[in-house]
Amino acid sequence: MVNDKDQTSSSTTDTHFLDSSHGKLELRTALPATGQRHEELPVLFIHGTQCAASCYSTFLSPFAKQGYPAYALSLRNHGKSDKISWFSSMFLTTIDSFCDDVEVAIEYIKSQHNGQAPVLVAHSFGGGIIQYMLSTRQVRAPALVLLASLPLTGGAWELMANWTAAEAPNGYDWPWSRRYQLSTVSQVKAALFSDECPDNVIEEWLGEDRTPCESMRATLAVFYQIGSAEKILGQLDGLPGTGQKILCVGGGQDKLITKDVVAANVKDYRAVDGRDGVVEEKVVEKSGHHLMRDVAHEECADEKRLKDLIVSDTNSLVMHAAAMLDWSILKVQLRLNATKAPIYQRAGSHLSFLFFNESKTQLNPLISLAMASDPAENSSPKPPSLLPEDEVSNPDSDDAYHGSPKLPGGTVWTQFPPNESFLSDPEWFDGIGIDMIKRRGIFS
Repeated sequence: MVNDKDQTSSSTTDTHFLDSSHGKLELRTALPATGQRHEELPVLFIHGTQCAASCYSTFLSPFAKQGYPAYALSLRNHGKSDKISWFSSMFLTTIDSFCDDVEVAIEYIKSQHNGQAPVLVAHSFGGGIIQYMLSTRQVRAPALVLLASLPLTGGAWELMANWTAAEAPNGYDWPWSRRYQLSTVSQVKAALFSDECPDNVIEEWLGEDRTPCESMRATLAVFYQIGSAEKILGQLDGLPGTGQKILCVGGGQDKLITKDVVAANVKDYRAVDGRDGVVEEKVVEKSGHHLMRDVAHEECADEKRLKDLIVSDTNSLVMHAAAMLDWSILKVQLRLNATKAPIYQRAGSHLSFLFFNESKTQLNPLISLAMASDPAENSSPKPPSLLPEDEVSNPDSDDAYHGSPKLPGGTVWTQFPPNESFLSDPEWFDGIGIDMIKRRGIFS
């Protein structure tokens, strides 16, 4: 196995080349820093048609910083993986060939993490490959994130019609006019990106990500049913603590895999397992089909959803949707000592330490501690107020209070500075107190 290292100002990304039956496979890797908080589940990213591992170049380091070992695979004849002949690529490469490549990467990741299989994150045609693989092979994973993915039905007929409408809304000049072109900025924007996406982002995609030759034989497979919701859900173990198995993410401006296609796929999965939290759906309204490079981060910035957390080189809300899949909505019941007012901040500090490892940085307003006044949500007694008057009025105190805006229904949100002392003080768990902790923002 060969390693290349790509140095950046914030992290080091390794490129491994894995041995497979047909040659070397490119696997880009970013691992949590030595001494960082406990390691989360590894994550494997699979690209879509005419793309490569580089599509996820802005995801790897941010994932690693949050404790997730991050891997992005280039399928055979894509990216820097070994090239094969045009004939072999077009007519001898099947969807099963791509599944073989994914299995090579999964086995490598398991060998690096004590047998732990990765969470699978797949975009577009890559989502079709993964759903097919989980339906036809004995491959297990904790969970699956589908980014603007082909549905269980294959979806190729509808995708072709949508692509034609995006590429030539007034029809083609001639019956023999070329279809499905991705050679110029205007062509790529029409098909894959939102209207607001800057041209330089698309130029980067053309220069770094695009793989011009795609397998015709593999593509034909998605004209028909590619997967079984029952089999796929059966191959997913669910995330520890939540049991969540699938997250389907769509782009609000996606012209190829529309929101309706994503919603229909979610419905098919929920028809098999309709329990709360097992199959979730998210729409990134400002994004087109290429969720990983589009302008979704502007939506976050405008609504101040990702302040103090979003990393400057991350271009998509989807990174957070995938990375935080296991706590999209947390309902954590804690028994707390009601006589210790600063507990509310410290409970939040506990969460920020576990999930963010940002012990010195306030995560306002991403994480908030909720004190719900609705007795229907929890029958536990509620303390009369969040904090004593003197603590509210003393913003310079160790447990400074940063405001409690009231939300509809009487819910009060408290924001806090992290304080790791909570972790080592068991007395915080011996009374009554909060009834619900909930993430605001991305999944609200």
